[in-house]
Amino acid sequence: MATVDVIVISWNTRELLAECLSSIEASGAGLDIETVVVDNGSLDGSAEMVRTRFPAVRLIANADNRGFAAANNQAIAATDAPYVLMLNSDARLSPDALRTLLARLDAAPRAGVIGAQLRSPSGHFQHSYARFPSFIQETLILSGFGRALRGAWYPSEGPETDRPAAVEGWVGGACMLARRVALEAVGGFDEGYPLYGEETELCYALRRTGWEIWYEPAAVVIHHGGASTKRIADVREARLYRGRLRFFRKHYGRRAARLLAAEIYAFTVPKIVLHGALRAVSGGRIGRRTLSLHALGAALADRDDSIASPLPPRRRGAERQHDRGLIADEMAPLLLATTLPSSGQTSADGLDREHPRLDYIELQPVIGAEVLDYRSYPGGRTGLAIRRLETELRSDPYLALQALARLRHCDQIICMSERVGTPLALLRRLGVYDRHLTVLFQAWSPRQEAAIRRFDVFAHIDVIAVLTSAMRDHLTAIGAPPSRVRVVRWSPDDRFFMPLGPPPSGGRPIALSLGETRLRDYPMLFAAAEGLPLELRVLARGYVGSREKRPASLGAVPSNTSLLPPVSNRRLRELYAEAQFVVLPVYDRLYAAGVTAALEAMCMGRAVIVTRSRGLSDYLRDGESCLLVEPGDVAGLRAAMQRLAGDPELARRLGENGRRRIDAELNQRRFVRDLAALVAGNPAVRSEVRA
Repeated sequence: MATVDVIVISWNTRELLAECLSSIEASGAGLDIETVVVDNGSLDGSAEMVRTRFPAVRLIANADNRGFAAANNQAIAATDAPYVLMLNSDARLSPDALRTLLARLDAAPRAGVIGAQLRSPSGHFQHSYARFPSFIQETLILSGFGRALRGAWYPSEGPETDRPAAVEGWVGGACMLARRVALEAVGGFDEGYPLYGEETELCYALRRTGWEIWYEPAAVVIHHGGASTKRIADVREARLYRGRLRFFRKHYGRRAARLLAAEIYAFTVPKIVLHGALRAVSGGRIGRRTLSLHALGAALADRDDSIASPLPPRRRGAERQHDRGLIADEMAPLLLATTLPSSGQTSADGLDREHPRLDYIELQPVIGAEVLDYRSYPGGRTGLAIRRLETELRSDPYLALQALARLRHCDQIICMSERVGTPLALLRRLGVYDRHLTVLFQAWSPRQEAAIRRFDVFAHIDVIAVLTSAMRDHLTAIGAPPSRVRVVRWSPDDRFFMPLGPPPSGGRPIALSLGETRLRDYPMLFAAAEGLPLELRVLARGYVGSREKRPASLGAVPSNTSLLPPVSNRRLRELYAEAQFVVLPVYDRLYAAGVTAALEAMCMGRAVIVTRSRGLSDYLRDGESCLLVEPGDVAGLRAAMQRLAGDPELARRLGENGRRRIDAELNQRRFVRDLAALVAGNPAVRSEVRA
């Protein structure tokens, strides 16, 4: 059995097909591959060319044109290698492209599909990846503003030659390397697409089942583009519109598809009229050939009966519950997170050596959820402007609106932060949607709390998860139903923050402090550290992941203290390893301010000095893994720092105790399990939580 099945679909591209097959031979040299060509009834002698010039290639000759999706499914069913490379007949692999794609697939265990960087024969970048379709994206494409503002490659971000491989929404179908098990999990390609959109649909289906879609720019593929359809440009345009409408209708509902059809009509009719006039006046020398108004109307007609209708209109009481029960087996939770995953290099054991694992990414396959995070935001300046505005608001309404477009295939919503949970609760209060809503509250400002109370937000959240007992008590005191509030104890990636050995011996001991200035009493820390025989390193404004709007003043910095610039996750881990202990002068809060740094230090086997805070009482035990100091007690903090600096054995023992507690009860696996239990407890979910 071959390791890789290379599948090429051909229709009247004889010479380009020969170039494609030659490039496969060169790129696959030394690899265990089998090449399969499916010829869709070509009339240019393509099938005979394959038999004569490439006898080792397996040929499947169809009598007629079955289309891209059906032909690929035909070849996938006829092969059995664990990896499948789907390559257009007008594409040419660079010499190391296949090996590069295979290496990325091996390095990313959750990758279902890997896409390559597509370039024209002249070397120009072609759009090779993009986020999933949205109204904003379609408007930019149809209006031409996307190409004008972002370049001819839009909706790809751009031809960054030195960018690393990354998880994307979908990748170009001209070259896709897939795991067979992933293809089988979603049933292959949707054969209902007329010609364009099959790869977007496949990637969307894979994402919904927990697979990742990766873009590997180091694998370069030369792609002529549209070689099979250049002679039928007007038909190609009609099929392109039909493919877009099918995607919107299938995933966003008929109403969304009709809105898109109206948008296509509004932007396309003027183009048809303009180019028709230019061709008539110039005798066809000026202006491009377009589809007719009649063909456009036929392409935009809502006649696709192969797609199930969206949910019926909302009804009340038992009727609505009955409807939801009928469709629950075909629906999945929608998991919302207010962050942006990193895309570092993963090793064979599935660990990222540069970035810690994120809890919601770990939760996704356990509950079978579709994930929506900051990857759904527009790129470039538009996305940056939205993020900055939301930082000022301390809320993520754009993410909430993105979630509404996905409710058709969603039986419940799990929000990993109140930043997106609160606007969704308000939208539910207004009757915009009706889904089971779980929100994990992490932190909030007095202004946010006033809005929560004013608009009775808690009444429209089914499960209110919090990270501390103090938060639970406070929320119930301000109106949250006690039966809906659940405490789950958070944990960072305890496999990334692993002990790297004891602190370096010799020289002055090193203490590390970190965290946002608005949440740390750094003036108190500096007063306590003044003159102590130790080196204090402070990572304040450069703390990884900080969204601090306006940093507070640090005050006078003592001579034994150094302020560190922003650091990577890997360097942060090294700072923990170099420190003898970590000191966190947190302000007293209800929420778990400081818990990230405290638990990361415990994961690394480092002792911690912390000022008492109600939000940390569930996580820290005085004298076991940490030393607790009263807020504002400069003398007490100074004494604690002197004690650990002068007693390395005590610091070592506290650090080891902290790591043992992480392994026993404060690890990421346990946190994911607790969140999954909340989802499994929802009666709207019909499928079991997978262990």
